[in-house]
Amino acid sequence: MLSNILPLSIGAIFGTTARWLLNLAVPASLSPATGNLFANWTGALLIGIFAETVSHPQWKLLLITGFFGSLTTLSGFSLETVTLLQSNRPASALANIFLHTAGSLLLTWLGLKIGTAVK
Repeated sequence: MLSNILPLSIGAIFGTTARWLLNLAVPASLSPATGNLFANWTGALLIGIFAETVSHPQWKLLLITGFFGSLTTLSGFSLETVTLLQSNRPASALANIFLHTAGSLLLTWLGLKIGTAVK
């Protein structure tokens, strides 16, 4: 059990830290949602690649479940969308939903294709 918890936890620590740093790196002139969008898109692409190229169970726990699971964020996306709705910005909320959902699905698909080609 500990042999699974350790790589999972290490991946989560670094994934969460990477998401936080991405949010800090977003210029104030851009939407606060931009950092989470970039994290979700990056994570979606890379999770597809690593799902196809990593076979060792501990590395899958560290990278896919731990790192990319904590890098990408449904809770941040949900908060941003609800905040946009509460700010009476339904068009921005719909754009946020579309960009996160369609972009993440497309990039995961692309990542799987890249991973298959690299393997």
